Amino acid sequence: ASRGGARPVPVVGRPPLPAPPFPEGFRYARKLVLPRYNNFAGAEHDVHAEVRVAWLAAKKCWGLVAGEHIPKGRRVVDYTGAVVSRTAARERERAEFEAGRPTYILSVVEHSRDESVAAWRTTVDATDRGGVARFVNHSCAPNCEVVPTRSTRGQFLPTLALVTLKDVAVGVELAFDYAGGAPDDAVEDSRTECFCGASACRGWLLRHVE
Repeated sequence: ASRGGARPVPVVGRPPLPAPPFPEGFRYARKLVLPRYNNFAGAEHDVHAEVRVAWLAAKKCWGLVAGEHIPKGRRVVDYTGAVVSRTAARERERAEFEAGRPTYILSVVEHSRDESVAAWRTTVDATDRGGVARFVNHSCAPNCEVVPTRSTRGQFLPTLALVTLKDVAVGVELAFDYAGGAPDDAVEDSRTECFCGASACRGWLLRHVE
């Protein structure tokens, strides 16, 4: 797979496939997009391992699967898109939910060293502009996690990297916990049924409450 082109990874699945995974007008972004400053931040490429966009099932739709054996601790893909405020993200989530459309917004909070204080939040919207990480689904028993990374000490805005928690075999779906491992009293039902299929599935997708 080419790394960072208009079609960076193969799209696979048994025909007939539904509409293309990238909607009309979608713009591929290899890095984070900062609209206010019209520039980019992050790594040179967003794909760091062999992956494929795959049609999984009618309930799960598209997903991202390993195209090679990926060892534990490997950086796989970066979540790219437009950097937005949490307020803007919530407004979009509400509007898209009411319209019955999916959103591709990821919000990650970095804490102080002792985990007592939320120090920095990065919110990325990949709905209209982003990369293949937008197809990574939720799992209640994830094989990946999102890790804020900085390539240099002076990099202010982190890159949100998807890193494997265990070895992942070829063809296995890549997934992370959308609730970020938050305790039960810090999450609520998102009113979206979960189809991850894990033996310990919670039944519903969860989200942070703040």
